[in-house]
Amino acid sequence: MPTVPMYSRPACADGWHQVTAPGGYEWWRFEAEDPATDTQLVAVLGQGCPLHAGYLRRYAAYRRRPTRVAPPLPADFPWVSFAVYVKGAMAARFTAEYPAGAFSAATDRLAVAVGPNAATAGADGAIRLDLHGPRIGLDGAVGANLTFHPVGPAPPEERRFLPRDVSRADHFWLPAAMRCAVEGSIELPGRTLVFAGRGCHDHQLGTVPVGEVVGRWLRGRVLFEGRAVAFHVIKPLDHGRPDAVQWIDAAGGACVDGAATDVAADWSPRTAWRLRYPASLRLGDWLALDRPRVLDASPVFVRVQYDATAGPDRGAAVCEIVYPQRLRWPVLGRMIDRSIDRPPQSA
Repeated sequence: MPTVPMYSRPACADGWHQVTAPGGYEWWRFEAEDPATDTQLVAVLGQGCPLHAGYLRRYAAYRRRPTRVAPPLPADFPWVSFAVYVKGAMAARFTAEYPAGAFSAATDRLAVAVGPNAATAGADGAIRLDLHGPRIGLDGAVGANLTFHPVGPAPPEERRFLPRDVSRADHFWLPAAMRCAVEGSIELPGRTLVFAGRGCHDHQLGTVPVGEVVGRWLRGRVLFEGRAVAFHVIKPLDHGRPDAVQWIDAAGGACVDGAATDVAADWSPRTAWRLRYPASLRLGDWLALDRPRVLDASPVFVRVQYDATAGPDRGAAVCEIVYPQRLRWPVLGRMIDRSIDRPPQSA
């Protein structure tokens, strides 16, 4: 029996895949650091946020009564998030959900817009990131105007970051620009930061919420001088299955793609929200993370900076550890929903 496609294959791998699966998602993620000022940032634009409690509640209701409840679609939930950390402390953070119809994207190139926020690749490959967050207090709004200039080798094409026999769905990861030179400015309440550093950009999509099969999701990146590493370590809800591990190592003129890697971690530390994160992490014998510094923590995720060592290279890793099952907790899920900014259609 023929089936209806839940996503398309765009002309450009970093273009819009037009995910139409109930509970599906697609996002474009940008990370950067400026070692001179000890500044880190994370920005995401997308639709169908898999870590949005309201979206997951609607998906669960649809699964219980598929003939009576309308399916929640990615197009119903356009969203943007942005976080800035300076000298180990959060300088600003926002998550904004926009009305349906506030999202637009191209399939033949990277050109994504969510309300007034946009990520656009020019003819020269440089990516312009423009973010306009909500006003915070009396001092002004949060935003950024940054340009990511890709350098080094192009990564392999998209790959599954969860085996299909584990996920029972499609989940893809595209490390679109592993190494970038980044320049521009960041607007914070009462001040402007000039940013000059390095960064990376990736792109993910899936046809069901990640929390359907994932108990814990650790994703991280290390931006060495002249080299970049990105990785995922995913613990399935099925405790009988091993962790799913993927990594990319881009250095010089080579981009190495790996999967099967032994993982050793000390998960003893906890945040005030009782979320565990590694005191140390080893991926095989090629990457070691130590000396954690918590940058940010919520009831669902914790973002941590580590000292990183990969052979002769030394740098700083930023990891995010997510516990998606917590979004199913009724009180906690609604509390998180209330923290999301919802600009009007005209924003």
